Amino acid sequence: MLAPLKDSLTMRGRVSIVNRMTEYVSLPDADLIARCLDQDADAWETLLRRYQRLITSITYKFGLSSDDASDIFQSVFMTLFQQLPSLRKQDKL
Repeated sequence: MLAPLKDSLTMRGRVSIVNRMTEYVSLPDADLIARCLDQDADAWETLLRRYQRLITSITYKFGLSSDDASDIFQSVFMTLFQQLPSLRKQDKL
C-alpha cells in the first residue's frame, strides 16, 4: 500500500532536482559561486558541467591524452574549490 506513495515521492524528488538543475544552468557564474559559498552542491555540479568540455577541449588542442585532460580538469576545479572563499567579490570574477 505504501509503494505507490513512495514511488510518487521519489518521482517528485527527481522532478524537484531536475527543476533546480534547470534553474541553475541559466544562472551566471557569479551567482553559482555565491551559492557554492553557501555549500550548495548543485551549484558546484553546474559549474563543473559548464566548464568540463571547455577545459578538456583545450587540453586536447595541446595534444594531451584523455587521462591528462582528466587530471588537468580535476586540478583546475580543486584549485577553484580551494580559492572559493577568496571569490566573494563579484569584481574578482
